[in-house]
Amino acid sequence: MPAVRIEAPAGPVVSVAELREHLRYEPGDNDATLAALEASVVSELEGPGGALGRVILPQRWREEFAEAGLQRLALPDVTEVSLHVIEGATATPVAGPAWGRDARGAWVDLPSLASYQPGARWRVDYLCALPEERLPAARLLVKLRVGALDMQREGVVIGASPLEMPGGASALIRQLRWGRL
Repeated sequence: MPAVRIEAPAGPVVSVAELREHLRYEPGDNDATLAALEASVVSELEGPGGALGRVILPQRWREEFAEAGLQRLALPDVTEVSLHVIEGATATPVAGPAWGRDARGAWVDLPSLASYQPGARWRVDYLCALPEERLPAARLLVKLRVGALDMQREGVVIGASPLEMPGGASALIRQLRWGRL
């Protein structure tokens, strides 16, 4: 089973008020549009398939495994892990597991499933978030990308693709992108 987000962050990466200030809008101007653009940009950046390959704010994810042993999680920056064994429709919490992070990301070491029913599998729930010292760069990236989309929201662009990132945003993506070795 691919990684699935089970608990969203508590709030936006960048507030509408911060976006208004960044774009020099008056209070109340375009608030709904700015909130939608911020959510769209964050969804484009985050997750295993996002441009960053990681998440920005704290959130919980879930993966399932049918095999024991060392398993790589889809996202880095893990701070907490819980384990359940799934037998049929029942998920039972299990102590552990051994887990950690290294240069290649986060991992769990899952025990054998031999003592469980045939077809049992492991469910791993984990909390992850971008390290605190990298949040300013991520917030700036979201502001730059929202600003670019706001300027191009009607799709009329002369001399550039509407999907191009502004130069500063591309550099921030390269800086923040998680890459497996």
